[in-house]
Amino acid sequence: MKRKIAGLLCVLAILAVATGLGFAETEKTPEAVKANAAVDEESLSDVNFTASLEFDAAMDDHVVLKITNYGARNMRIFSQAHYMDQIGSAGSWDCSAGEEDIIAGPKQTEYISFHMKKAVAHGDNSILAFFFQYDGHWYLGKVGENNGIEYFQQHD
Repeated sequence: MKRKIAGLLCVLAILAVATGLGFAETEKTPEAVKANAAVDEESLSDVNFTASLEFDAAMDDHVVLKITNYGARNMRIFSQAHYMDQIGSAGSWDCSAGEEDIIAGPKQTEYISFHMKKAVAHGDNSILAFFFQYDGHWYLGKVGENNGIEYFQQHD
């Protein structure tokens, strides 16, 4: 009898975990996804943004990062980034938004156009990796339609 109860409890626990995973992130729009953080708790309360990628065509030599800073301080986005194309295995490219970093003030949305040396494939699997500074700390941010938004605190 104890084995049956233990087995039933185990099955219920597995179902609970599987159901929770199945319903996690059911809405994948970039505006609906809050940035996840792998940073210390002190910085976590301040960094707050949404981001998405915008394309003019399925193949092009630039991609636009739409980023909205919901934090209370300026967000400095580094003008150099790295782009992984729609296909993923086809390659990745350095890209640039010009010579100067871009500042997104509190409650401000910026559209930043990053240019590559050649036309690449764009789509839901594309990812842009970029560095940004917030409240004196540097972070690595990544954004993509199917991959969501995430950021990590940059360490020395």
